[in-house]
Amino acid sequence: MDRVASHWDGPIEGASRPAAPWRQRRRDRILAAASDLFAVRPYALVSMDELAQAAAMGKATLYRYFPSKEDLYVAVFDLVLERLARRLEDTAAEGGGPTAVLRRMIATLTPALGEHFRGLRAIDDGVVQVAERKRRLFRSRRHQIAARLEEAIVAGVEAGEFRAVRASACANMIIGMIWTGSVNMGEPADVIGRTVADLFFNGLLAAPRS
Repeated sequence: MDRVASHWDGPIEGASRPAAPWRQRRRDRILAAASDLFAVRPYALVSMDELAQAAAMGKATLYRYFPSKEDLYVAVFDLVLERLARRLEDTAAEGGGPTAVLRRMIATLTPALGEHFRGLRAIDDGVVQVAERKRRLFRSRRHQIAARLEEAIVAGVEAGEFRAVRASACANMIIGMIWTGSVNMGEPADVIGRTVADLFFNGLLAAPRS
């Protein structure tokens, strides 16, 4: 694991004092550059030298914000989950009936989560610690995503579009289906999204014959 002993002058997780604006802008630049690199190359093949170059700064500066490549990788995933929760809120605010809203949410979730779930599988064998940190982070953030889905399901039940169901369980099942489909199916995100939506809304039973 890439790591050096360094003086920490970046934002400290959990610290009460906010980071100076220029420090936050620099941190955002690092995360943006890292997001681009990790999106196109496996974790094990990305070096801190490349990350520093992509962020247009020296490696020593990069280490002040993120003491290791592992820390930076997990921070990128945390940012993805935070932005995803906000995107789901925006999706709900676009309006339409509960069915349309929930379909859009599934379509939004599948590519965003699918990419990172597949990446999680790719690093399982080589970097177990990174994979476990990523899983723990997702478990801690999962409730934010599930809450948005649950709200849409409850709205559908109240509107009479959905049967009376346990909304919280259904929300978590949707996330689970996306997880399983992304990791095991190897299909494009849009195919997985349509499959999850079809199973959720239509089930497996054929329509009764008249």
